[in-house]
Amino acid sequence: PRMMPEFIQSFTRFLEEIRRTKMLSLCIPTMNRFDQFLSKNLDKYLEYLDEGLIAEIVISDETGEDYAKLQGKYATRLGENFRIFKNDSVLGVFKNKLHACRLARYEHIALIDSDNFADRNYFLAATLALQNCRAEKYLILAPSFARPHKPLNYKQYCGVVTGHEVASLSQEERFLILLNTGNFVLSKAV
Repeated sequence: PRMMPEFIQSFTRFLEEIRRTKMLSLCIPTMNRFDQFLSKNLDKYLEYLDEGLIAEIVISDETGEDYAKLQGKYATRLGENFRIFKNDSVLGVFKNKLHACRLARYEHIALIDSDNFADRNYFLAATLALQNCRAEKYLILAPSFARPHKPLNYKQYCGVVTGHEVASLSQEERFLILLNTGNFVLSKAV
């Protein structure tokens, strides 16, 4: 057998570490987005779940319309690591984000709006960044501030809020950081 190049061996070890630690919950707040988004992109997220790139998928639906369609299409896939929830009442876009995050069971959360899609590289880069910041209790990776170029590299173009900057904010102020800016990777402590 041919020897794998060092990069491939290193990358393979990295993927094995991701699968072993399983530290990232994907949270998707939604309302009436099944037809335009979830039906088209959720299968990719399920591939990432099966690969161990993410530990769980949590979907919080505002009105129940997406919930019913998700139950119908994914009944056999639902379980401990793929959970959907229907809110008792409409919380509003921002409180639904917070609700989805509270339902997560893992240490870190990828909060992705239901009209966006994060590809494999997003989760790989996020996991690498999280591994490099393990000592931080409060962490927000803000790739929506990106000026993208290749290869994807959080340190080169994302806003990172860590440590006492986040700890000094109230819970409400922490959540305000997430409001209208889209997608984040954050520690559950935030």
